[in-house]
Amino acid sequence: MNFSSKYMKSGLLVSLLSALVGCGGSEELAKELERTANFTFVNALPYPADFHLQTRNIATDFSGLFDSSNRVYADVPKYEVSSVYVFKYKAINGMVNLGVRNSISKTDEEKSYLGIADNENRWVVAWDVAGDNKLTVVDRKRSDQPGKLSVRIFADGAYPVTVNGNNVAATSKGGISDFYSLDNCNSSLKINNKAIDLCAADYGRSYLLVADANGKEVLVRE
Repeated sequence: MNFSSKYMKSGLLVSLLSALVGCGGSEELAKELERTANFTFVNALPYPADFHLQTRNIATDFSGLFDSSNRVYADVPKYEVSSVYVFKYKAINGMVNLGVRNSISKTDEEKSYLGIADNENRWVVAWDVAGDNKLTVVDRKRSDQPGKLSVRIFADGAYPVTVNGNNVAATSKGGISDFYSLDNCNSSLKINNKAIDLCAADYGRSYLLVADANGKEVLVRE
């Protein structure tokens, strides 16, 4: 996995602050080591799911990830979204393991890991292709526009997209589009030649839409 320079810089900061605290630094310096990252879990699987999160230890890999102590949300219904989970950690521990599994059978597990930075907000999308579970992390964003619906699409395949009557770039498997500005909630967006009903959304707001070949699965405010 490739990590950006911000994580390398964070590591240098941690080393410096750790040295200062170890030499009798103040509580204020110690607080500089405290971080938070926010995760919202999207269940686009066809069954209820449990979501797990733990601080990553490279030596132990994913060991213990699916223990009950690391379950942050249980029984998230299919095509539903959790509330925001605020993860508190020390800057020296800036990596996490993420996992999802069928909350009924306790099988169909999928796991991943990533580096995190202070005050990040992430979507964790659980989805599947022909029964093969996937777990994808996406940064949360907003693109609110007065009188418009702004939508970006996360899809499980490559599907043609029509916006306000115009063909635009097709979706990509496991990828996320740019924001599209929509004029009308029930006729402005088509995915795979199917009209997408977005009238549960509010004009002037921006949304993440998770879709498959049949259309909308999950719609959630960014």
